[in-house]
Amino acid sequence: MTTLYNQFRSNADSRCVDGIMSIFCPYVVAPQCQSGTQVKFVIPDFETVCVEGVSKCPNSDALESVLCSSDGDVAKVIQSVAKNAEKLKGKSFELTKCRVPSISACGDLLPSPDWLAAEKEAYFGSSLSTSLDTLSGGNGECKNKLYQFLCAFPTCNANQTTVIGHRTQASCNDAFSCVPSSERIQISNFLPCSDFSGLDKPSPNYNKPSPSHGGPSKSLSWWAWLCIAFGCVALL
Repeated sequence: MTTLYNQFRSNADSRCVDGIMSIFCPYVVAPQCQSGTQVKFVIPDFETVCVEGVSKCPNSDALESVLCSSDGDVAKVIQSVAKNAEKLKGKSFELTKCRVPSISACGDLLPSPDWLAAEKEAYFGSSLSTSLDTLSGGNGECKNKLYQFLCAFPTCNANQTTVIGHRTQASCNDAFSCVPSSERIQISNFLPCSDFSGLDKPSPNYNKPSPSHGGPSKSLSWWAWLCIAFGCVALL
């Protein structure tokens, strides 16, 4: 989100940037605490949030047309996020309950917090495979590397009291090293591997084979890759 903020800040005044960020931040789709032991996903109405956000910009009418229109690229991605989030909306999850996510695209998964497992199940779909087909240029080894990195979800420790992260700057660089340079540069603008520099634990799935996935290739939009930065797997 900091990377995204800096991208907008270079082109707009601070009040406008704050307004635009208020559109995207709610769709990071992180659950909200309901008590000391339970969380719930709260998903706002996109059009309402969008119109209010762009109203803080000088060219609000033009931005509303580009960002908030149901036919626009931004709205399509956010609406895809919101549609998948309907599976989570209104449900409560226990913070201390852990389970293995049921995701066919990812093999050999370890237990994750219930809310995180539910989020990943809601967002990992067939579009992931077609996106990775495009990104890897049809290279099976490269696609497996990307799967290993993307499927490395945070997991629960042995007594289910701590969440352990597994992605690192090194594993990020390695995963995307096989991606064509033009795509890699575009991705790094919104998913810099340096964002993972604070993590130093190896991925539990790293260097394990992933299932084979087919699907027609399609081009990736700039906004679809923005979804990677969100961790929302509508793309991903």
